[in-house]
Amino acid sequence: MGRRRAGWVVLLLAVSVAIIIPNLTPKHIAGVATAAPPPPPPAAGDCVVQAFETDTSMTSTPNGRQPNYSHPSTGSCQGTVYGQISAIITNPASTEPNDSGPDANYGKCPDGGRHEGLPAGSGTGKAYGHWYVSLLADTVLIGPTSRQAATGAHWAACVISITQNQTNQARGFDAPVSQWRQSRQVAEAVGQCLMVVSPSIQASGDCSITHAAESFGETTGPLTPELITSCRALVGDLTGMTDPTAGGRLNVEVLSYDANGTRVTTTKQRTQTDTTQICMINGDHRSYLKGSLLALGITPVPFG
Repeated sequence: MGRRRAGWVVLLLAVSVAIIIPNLTPKHIAGVATAAPPPPPPAAGDCVVQAFETDTSMTSTPNGRQPNYSHPSTGSCQGTVYGQISAIITNPASTEPNDSGPDANYGKCPDGGRHEGLPAGSGTGKAYGHWYVSLLADTVLIGPTSRQAATGAHWAACVISITQNQTNQARGFDAPVSQWRQSRQVAEAVGQCLMVVSPSIQASGDCSITHAAESFGETTGPLTPELITSCRALVGDLTGMTDPTAGGRLNVEVLSYDANGTRVTTTKQRTQTDTTQICMINGDHRSYLKGSLLALGITPVPFG
């Protein structure tokens, strides 16, 4: 009986081996092996949904400088967003001469990467035929991950974002910069507020700090009556206020600065072709503000 059982075991092992071993033998499949295509780049209008560094470092190589772009995740513009893609560069320059000049890829972004001049509408160029709108936003380049690049991904994306003060990190908001009219949080961040109206052109500051004026547009050329009229129209559009003067407590005006950034006041000086004109709301040392007037509408004016 034991010998019969041993025979059955040997028979079962033989059958198992006959079934398993052929399946362990590699099978050749006809055709030529090809690498999987690289993932497609994100699309213009997508949002960056992950915090990232906005400063692009450059690595020197024997063939030139290699830009090191951040590669944050992108997707829909729901939730917290850190920037919005304005354009895709499908064939970015990967190396440049070993000099200290700017990254040439920025010149391929809309308006050459100049997004302090975001227009009031959705297009590009000057608003009302005269003004570059003064919104504080940056153009930053991002790219594929090293793994994606290894599979052949070769692109760069122009991203409109806002950098945190004194850091190289993009700030997160409840909406992309393009929706500043709908988001009070974004409007406060992109407003270009001036702490004082000084004799020279100055950098803007945080609109949440008490300030004397807010700039809404900038252009170069002689001061004309049409420019003054268009300044008032621009301020009315950007603020949404029925009375941007707040009952006479604020002035809507154009200030003029020469090529050296010094304020000029005479008619001759203000009508030079190289004069910088700034369209602003100014408290004229009588009233101060604590908050941006962008997209304020019927909300009470934030006097400081």
